[in-house]
Amino acid sequence: MRVFPSLFREEISNGNNSKKRIQSLDTFRGITILLMIFANFGAGGYYFIEHATWNGLHVADLIFPWFIWIMGALIPITLPSKLRQEKQKIITEVFFRSAKLFFLGIFIGGGGNLYNLRIMGVLQRFSISYFVVTITLMYFLETNNEDYNSGIKSVFKDILVLWRVWLIAFTILGIHCLLVFFVHAIDCPSGYFGPGGLHNYGNFTGCVGGATGYLDRSIFGCNHVYQNPTIHNVFKTDIPFDPEGLIGCLTTIFHVFIGVQAGCIYSNFKNDRNAIWKILTRWLLWAIVTGLIGGFLCGFSKDKGIIPVNKNLWSLSFVLVTSCNAFVVLSFLYFLIDHKNWWSGKPFLFAGMNAIVLYAGHELTDGHFPVRMLYNDPGGYFTRNTHFGALLSDVWGAVIWLFISYVLYRKKIFISL
Repeated sequence: MRVFPSLFREEISNGNNSKKRIQSLDTFRGITILLMIFANFGAGGYYFIEHATWNGLHVADLIFPWFIWIMGALIPITLPSKLRQEKQKIITEVFFRSAKLFFLGIFIGGGGNLYNLRIMGVLQRFSISYFVVTITLMYFLETNNEDYNSGIKSVFKDILVLWRVWLIAFTILGIHCLLVFFVHAIDCPSGYFGPGGLHNYGNFTGCVGGATGYLDRSIFGCNHVYQNPTIHNVFKTDIPFDPEGLIGCLTTIFHVFIGVQAGCIYSNFKNDRNAIWKILTRWLLWAIVTGLIGGFLCGFSKDKGIIPVNKNLWSLSFVLVTSCNAFVVLSFLYFLIDHKNWWSGKPFLFAGMNAIVLYAGHELTDGHFPVRMLYNDPGGYFTRNTHFGALLSDVWGAVIWLFISYVLYRKKIFISL
């Protein structure tokens, strides 16, 4: 465990060398973690908040990609100050931090039976994508960008400092596209993005998750991927599928790189004249571009496009559409909190400062008093069979963890891996 400062909650220097935090990013992360807790505890029984069964985008489907995107945005803001150290030291630190995240993920969700130990998961995907992106930026981010401060280059300097990074990002994305479109899974057509089972009139019963699911099961074995996805109940298939598998890490890494672009926009224009408008204009332009491309890929529909919006597969359209949302939300929060100072970000700021504590804590305490309180009177008004009872229970769980984050904040305890 580490106490602040951390790579995920770093202080950055302004032009006067005093320390200033980007409160909007902490607030954004706090909103996201509290939404996650509420959704994981049951989302009040509201279907539009719970995860979409397969294709589509519900409120809960925004949470994980927003975390990934925020992590990406923070890396280029904090990394340059660390590059004064020896690279080998940084690589070692990044490796061990990634390893701790990976094994914490196994501890939380893997179980204790090695025969069916789940290897991948939420924190494992954070771990892999963080490691790949940070090491890439260490070697290919241009930190000496004086050549880009004049003329037409100054307009695009946030992209130019990343041109080699984007080559790697698109190479990784290209590998993913080759795998999902051209790998022939057993009894499965190329480019199939469905859940198998009864989907498409049962024509591809055993093709759960297309090439993505097939490759994950081939790499890890059926016993070591997630055994109880929601699609089992809906599409009547018993083949395991891991929504946080290895193949989806490729597009998750690309997702982090889009977040990196947001961070580079901030770090390259924060000291310019009219910095606020230069930053917001670029963030919103990226929102438009990613939203339009994502919409085109999914055909602006749930099921009709070339690549549907699908969190389980972490599809490219899902990456782009959720990045569009993230650019918009951060733009709004940054204007409100960091530019105008109309809002401090509290109470969500408290949660954002200890996100890893809240994530691990809510996973480990689910089902335990006082975080989870139910009144199982079958005819009672407070039972989870009513929306009111479910909503009360799930809000209570989220508020408990918000209060814990407030106490940690007051005591200046900020924990990270």
